[in-house]
Amino acid sequence: MLISRKAVALLSSGCLVGALLAACSSNNTTPNAVGVVGIVPSQCRTPTEGCACSTEGQKAACGEKVQSERGGLICKTGSRTCQLGTWGACDTSPLTQSKGNVFANLSPMALGNAGTCSDPCNPQCSSFQDNTTGLDAGTGFTVADGGVQLQAAGVCATRFQGRIFDPGDNVPLPNVYVFLKEGAMSALPQGASADTCSSILTGGAGGGLPGVRVQSGLDGSFDLALPGSILNGTPVDVVVQTGRWRKTLHLTANCGTNNLNHVRLPQTQNVDNEIPQFGVVTGGYDTLECFLAKVGVATSEFSHPSQAGRVHVYQGCGGSSCGPQLAAGNGGPVPEKIPGLISSQTELNKHSILLFPCEGGDKGDGNYGTNAHMANVRNFVNAGGRFFATHLSDKYLYHEKDAGGAEDLYPGTVVWKSDEDMFDKFLGGTGSQQANINVTPPRAQNFRDWLASGSVNGLNGSGRLDFTDGKRRSVGIGAQGNGWLPNYNSLGFPYYNYQHHVTFDTPVGSPTPAGRVIYMSSHVTPTNLRRVNGGTFPGECDLVTPLTASEKALEYMLFDLSSCVGAPPPAPAPVYTAATYTRDFLAQCPVGTRVRWRQFSADVDTPSDSSIQFRAQTADTVALVAAATSFNVHLAQGATPDTPVGGVMLDSDQGGAMTPPTKSSRAVLRISADFTPATGGLLSPSLYTWSQNYDCEASE
Repeated sequence: MLISRKAVALLSSGCLVGALLAACSSNNTTPNAVGVVGIVPSQCRTPTEGCACSTEGQKAACGEKVQSERGGLICKTGSRTCQLGTWGACDTSPLTQSKGNVFANLSPMALGNAGTCSDPCNPQCSSFQDNTTGLDAGTGFTVADGGVQLQAAGVCATRFQGRIFDPGDNVPLPNVYVFLKEGAMSALPQGASADTCSSILTGGAGGGLPGVRVQSGLDGSFDLALPGSILNGTPVDVVVQTGRWRKTLHLTANCGTNNLNHVRLPQTQNVDNEIPQFGVVTGGYDTLECFLAKVGVATSEFSHPSQAGRVHVYQGCGGSSCGPQLAAGNGGPVPEKIPGLISSQTELNKHSILLFPCEGGDKGDGNYGTNAHMANVRNFVNAGGRFFATHLSDKYLYHEKDAGGAEDLYPGTVVWKSDEDMFDKFLGGTGSQQANINVTPPRAQNFRDWLASGSVNGLNGSGRLDFTDGKRRSVGIGAQGNGWLPNYNSLGFPYYNYQHHVTFDTPVGSPTPAGRVIYMSSHVTPTNLRRVNGGTFPGECDLVTPLTASEKALEYMLFDLSSCVGAPPPAPAPVYTAATYTRDFLAQCPVGTRVRWRQFSADVDTPSDSSIQFRAQTADTVALVAAATSFNVHLAQGATPDTPVGGVMLDSDQGGAMTPPTKSSRAVLRISADFTPATGGLLSPSLYTWSQNYDCEASE
């Protein structure tokens, strides 16, 4: 999910002017006492030092401005006492409290009429009152409850929001594309095909890459804003796609926000739903066919390879033990055994994704597979196929050759354990049955964050992943491979240093990869998770028990496996574009005094990496201010807390590094706010309130 924050940006300047134009008062000098030559009694503001009072000993709240060490102004508050008919000095020593750079309460935007501000330290000082009617924020902006924001393009603001889930509605899925269908969509290829992220994602105005698109977050959430040119009542097609999974939603633009809630990837294939063509082997020790059904693919899609189901089922055998076969309603009971798949390159290449579980057995059991079988599988993935294997199906990656000796079919990807000793077979060799998560590859960081999210809850209390039946086969990662799940070695014994997971793209080392391999060295859905051992599919499967932690991890790998290979397509044209919001302030100072612009304050929200850059210009007239030097006075950006202490004074006596230069204030001050949307243009920063302070001081 994207993060935002609401922070107060303190910039700088002293009395008070609102966000539209100036007016909070004139001279801030303290009136002299009654009776002094040249002072008119009406200038006396009660209670003020030296002014008349009637009740001896009466106390009144008071405050005075004091310049801080950082060049700002603060109000120190205390009390003054009526003595001998006049008010005494403000005594701040026993009751002093700093109100840091705040001199009165200015309402948001200062949209109403201005009152008087007799003393900025007086808590009874009048101020602007908010009125939300009639504000024109200018070209490129809109005003709503969220404050001043960038205006999205167009006039009809239809949005579709929701969350993407797997076909079984088990867990949310990140990184899924949601886009507006603007043109023809190419048919999704089936079989081994070197589709890239750009080539497989079609449906744009010219039939190519769609321009109006977003990707789902870690919690599956998406927010798709349609172009404003699509008017109310217009039928629209919104497409949900990851790799060769694609679902088309027929919707209607209504110029409002629409919550689609849970949007599931397809369970069956039809005119609006497309599913990759799977080839699944039933194993004697791992049940990937049951896993795929738990993910949510309808059992009606599981069929004999001669039929049209999206999941072709092959029976695997290890030694004398074979996996389940299809029930009669799914094209059984005559099984198609795995040699019918791996002995034919043509048969292999009909599929998009192969799922090969641990079948058990070894080279001597008669079902191990030949050099030619392994070469066919390698040709399949190098041509763009996706291959998933668990435990002893590592023979398709590291193979005992027909004539003896081992062959690493994908050198540089995995460091293999060369044999399966008795300790591995009967004790597992796992040590902890837990995996740490290596987040060095960016894709692995996304995987870890997904598992840790509240909607998945895939990690244990120690932040690790539990395995139901871990095995030790891949003991290291080569330069061309990525390992996300190193074993948690709680005993510190070197034997327990191994990898639960390895992934790499193929051809290995190619600058233009086409296929992908994922290997899990453990049993992820072992046979003890079957409802009936020795039965037929789907009756053998427990499809009611929720996904285990390792099955959740496997599901993420499944959709990562089926996603496009290569760099993602570039970001679409932004929904929001940068714009500048400007307000002028005009000081009202008496004859014989000059303005000193002081603190500017703004209440902002900058989600994700959006920003607002505040700039200041000052000149004698509005006509001249545009040509005046522009000073960057504050940058509010991203989700990092934004609380500069004391602010940066626009015009300070401190000199030195302060900008603008000291005593550069002129009658007109222009504050410009440069709004920059988040990357991709999908989120706008907001400006909620702002105010400008100034002092009038004696002319030099």
